[in-house]
Amino acid sequence: MVEVEREQPQWLRQELSLDRPDVQVMIPVLRAQTAAPLLDLADALVYWHRGEGQVLGLVEAKSTPGLDLRSMMSERYRSLLQWISANDYRRRPRPMARLNVQVRVTHRISWGIREAVYENSSNLMVIEWPGLASRRRHSLAAVIDDLTGDPPVDLVLMRPDPTMEGSELDAARVLVAVRSGPNALLALRAGAALAAAHGGKLVILHVYDSGNHSDHKAQERSQFRSLVDHLQYQNVEVLERSSVNPRLAILEEACLHPVVVLGAQAVRTGSPVLVTAQMARIVRQLPKTVILAKSLESA
Repeated sequence: MVEVEREQPQWLRQELSLDRPDVQVMIPVLRAQTAAPLLDLADALVYWHRGEGQVLGLVEAKSTPGLDLRSMMSERYRSLLQWISANDYRRRPRPMARLNVQVRVTHRISWGIREAVYENSSNLMVIEWPGLASRRRHSLAAVIDDLTGDPPVDLVLMRPDPTMEGSELDAARVLVAVRSGPNALLALRAGAALAAAHGGKLVILHVYDSGNHSDHKAQERSQFRSLVDHLQYQNVEVLERSSVNPRLAILEEACLHPVVVLGAQAVRTGSPVLVTAQMARIVRQLPKTVILAKSLESA
């Protein structure tokens, strides 16, 4: 009997090396207090992929007589440069050298971000995620809902550790809890880039539902190992668990790591929701830095 090799899914065929050299990263900075960890993650991705990054400052302005837009743009530009310089000054094995700065005026933040993405031919965005507890529905959370509901590019969203002192990102151990699919691939790329930038360990976790049929688990294991086998990073620990409650098992492991990376799990196409109700309970209990990956293909 002749064995026929199964065709790999499109998301895995596209780029198994996880280190594409053509990544163009857009980094909208929406709040000053989270700029440092956001730039740290973005710089890691740009360096890992040998790409380029655009740090985007936005001035939201209505048509108000006498408004000095030029002065506002200059101030925003100086602030962005100061944040980049401050982030570059802290402990790091290499200088930050691939992030450019631009500022633009817009009547609506999400529109300004989309325009910048298209005009710069960006294919990856790193942006702050306010988390699930935010009630700022008319500011940051509203911007994120707009972008995640109809993503213009792959999205890597970061909720920095709320207890982080001095905005210093701890990435000595980065946990990536994945299943399979394009979101898992993007999550692995983000986790590997961040771990590499900090000289840290990348821990890849997959939890099997012990209640699933053995054939289903075998297929799941094959997909997961195909993903891991093509990772171009050496300091890796792979954990495979089986549990009657996979989400609880993920939470127990995640609490041991300063950075946790997850693939987004929207319940339906076009939904701005990034995690299911079950996964939301895990995210709310995580005190550390949480990164969510949402691939354009999955949307």
